[in-house]
Amino acid sequence: MLADLQQHRAFMERAIHEMSNCPGGTKVGAVLVVDNKVVATGFKTSGCHAERAAINQAKANGIDLRQAVLYTTLEPCVQVKKTQKIACCSSLIVAEGIRRVFIGYTDPNPRVLRQGWRSLRDDGVELLYFPKDLRSAIEAIDPFVHVFSQSIGPTGTMVVDVLEPETVTIQFSEADPRTMAIRWSWSGKNQAFAYSSAGIDVALAREAREFSEIDDPGIFKFGPQARVLIGNIVIFCHQDAYLLAKVLEAKAGPSYGDEHYLVKFQYQIRLRSG
Repeated sequence: MLADLQQHRAFMERAIHEMSNCPGGTKVGAVLVVDNKVVATGFKTSGCHAERAAINQAKANGIDLRQAVLYTTLEPCVQVKKTQKIACCSSLIVAEGIRRVFIGYTDPNPRVLRQGWRSLRDDGVELLYFPKDLRSAIEAIDPFVHVFSQSIGPTGTMVVDVLEPETVTIQFSEADPRTMAIRWSWSGKNQAFAYSSAGIDVALAREAREFSEIDDPGIFKFGPQARVLIGNIVIFCHQDAYLLAKVLEAKAGPSYGDEHYLVKFQYQIRLRSG
């Protein structure tokens, strides 16, 4: 059993190594194995996902993938746009008859998160995750895994999964390492909850629609939470700064006719004087 686990681990490490070949920010590596031998590898490029690259390589060499095991450092993608013409990786894996997949890291994109896993599960694919230490190695290599939980100000836009209350950390600026940890949850159709956290209270900036309309963020009534409609602005109050957040999109799941649970918001950090 130990030898079997060690063998799987070697293939997982090979997939992580493939990540180093990726150009750009999002790094994904994939390895296909048949009869305990690597038959194809792939890494993400701007035009091709890692799983597809490995599958294409294997097929070009005439390899039957029905007995293959796939090791991929990121959860295989699903169709996120109705106009998408190229089959997503989850569908491709099923179409090629691959019945076992090891996944390194869950895709943090709220529109994909665990949807690839579910799609493969529903088609009878056996799914396992890389062990914790290798997931940590992926997290250290690939900045993409932080995109939906961390950002750097003073301005920006984020998309956050909110099926469970989610905390995101925003650094004041490139030059200022101080951070604010703010919390969100779903509320209902076209609205979200903003929550207080340690050292941070929240207030709804009533009637304001643009950040420029708020000259003094401190005038509003701060408390433990605020319900924020699309287009409204909420203020997070930190001892060193205010963070103004305008909700651009809010999804509350199937019960409200939405496919996902997410909040998309634009933010601006303003340092407090004195």
